[in-house]
Amino acid sequence: PHMFAMMALLNIDKVIFGQEIGKSFSGFLQVMMLIATAPIMILSALNHAWLNQVLLQLKDNSANAFLALNATIAKLLGLSFFLIISIIALNSQLVQFLNPNLKITSEVSKTIILTSLCGFIYVIYLANTHLLTWLNKFWVLGISTPLAVIFQVIVIYLTIDSFGYLSAALGLGSALTLQILLLQIARNKTESRNAIKRK
Repeated sequence: PHMFAMMALLNIDKVIFGQEIGKSFSGFLQVMMLIATAPIMILSALNHAWLNQVLLQLKDNSANAFLALNATIAKLLGLSFFLIISIIALNSQLVQFLNPNLKITSEVSKTIILTSLCGFIYVIYLANTHLLTWLNKFWVLGISTPLAVIFQVIVIYLTIDSFGYLSAALGLGSALTLQILLLQIARNKTESRNAIKRK
């Protein structure tokens, strides 16, 4: 359920736009989201290399395990910052390169920038998933991720008429935020409640 929901999380907005507004709008949104979700895609790829190391450190229960976890989080947040700043600075050029037919408006730029900011949320989401996996509570993701997708769909449907493309950004941001809250609730009931430094 978690894997299918993660695929839906990154694609359901295009499906809704295709049904509600039209295929051309869905195609343009695809271009915007390709740029905007680049930080999440890169972080997701790095996650596969990161996960085993973190889980081994946590399994050893060494005093440095949580310090290493927080250091890695800080590095990924720094990488996210670099990627997001690059997207903010170059979003118009990237859109023109990928699809010259997409007119660059303030709505398009805001959608790309707002979606790219979700990269920061995604880093904390990844950290929580590692802790829950270590604690044998991966099943929480199997429940929380589908719920997040349902919430994403509701947000998009409620805002698509008023905000257009921005509704896709609001939907993704809302879904990831809900996931963070649900994972935080699950994690607060474990011994690792203070593993991630709030600062």
